[in-house]
Amino acid sequence: FIAGLTGFGIRRRIHEPRCAARNAGVEDTREQDSAAKLRVVVTCAEGSRKELLLPLTSTVRHVKRRIARESEPRTPPARLKLLLGERVLADDELLTALGSSELLLAFERLPRQIRGASASDAKEDVIYKLLLAGAQLSGKSCVLRRFLGEDFLETSPSTLGVDIRSKALLVDESLRVKLNIWDSEGRLREYSGAAEDAARLYSGAAAVIVFFDVASAASFEKLSHYLGLASQHCRQGAIRCIAGNKADEGFLEARQVSQDEASSFAAARGLAYYEVSARSGRGVEAMFHDLVGRLLDQLPV
Repeated sequence: FIAGLTGFGIRRRIHEPRCAARNAGVEDTREQDSAAKLRVVVTCAEGSRKELLLPLTSTVRHVKRRIARESEPRTPPARLKLLLGERVLADDELLTALGSSELLLAFERLPRQIRGASASDAKEDVIYKLLLAGAQLSGKSCVLRRFLGEDFLETSPSTLGVDIRSKALLVDESLRVKLNIWDSEGRLREYSGAAEDAARLYSGAAAVIVFFDVASAASFEKLSHYLGLASQHCRQGAIRCIAGNKADEGFLEARQVSQDEASSFAAARGLAYYEVSARSGRGVEAMFHDLVGRLLDQLPV
């Protein structure tokens, strides 16, 4: 036993100098690597700050890629703008050409450019299922018609079951997104198999927009029911939001739910709130485009 310990001690003493030399070499290499890199401090408009250590051969494009991978919300490099002072930097500019061994840069997120995709655009890169839910007569179908570019109907038949429509969008002139929009029935019916039907309806939805009529307090009171169904049946990470329809400027006296009340209800649950008008089209396209942007933010960069 003693001999074994002695032998172990001898072997350890023999190897220690080599390990020390090897460790010293690693430390020297690390110091050389650190010395051969450029320190970049990047700040954003929200006040967050990130320090990067980059090779001397790095360009502005490399900085954007790092920010895209590590910042929240995730933002593609094409939607990032880097500034040195007030000057916007080009992607291919070398960091070393900016005149300092330590750079203080700022970045801004550019808004997405979204438009309807034409028939000449290629096959979709991303497909999302969107579910429109909410009380009967809250105007879900009219909002959908407006988004699809169809005429507004003063009297629109109530949806029975579910009506599925599609629209393709082109994002930043490069990414093709297809929305499969499920317009669901607003009547609350109790029947055998209702739970199974609800599960099928909400299952697979990337996002659920729950509508109410701002001129109907009763429809507002039903929001919790539909939000509960979304929480119960949607996949983890699905986006839920609330939309107040019939927010027409000429009908303000008819409102029964104020914008502040609806906004507070949504904020208390961590949800986005939109006000739209199917009649005038106000806010409809912006709501869907914002929702698509939030869905794309969930994708890996």
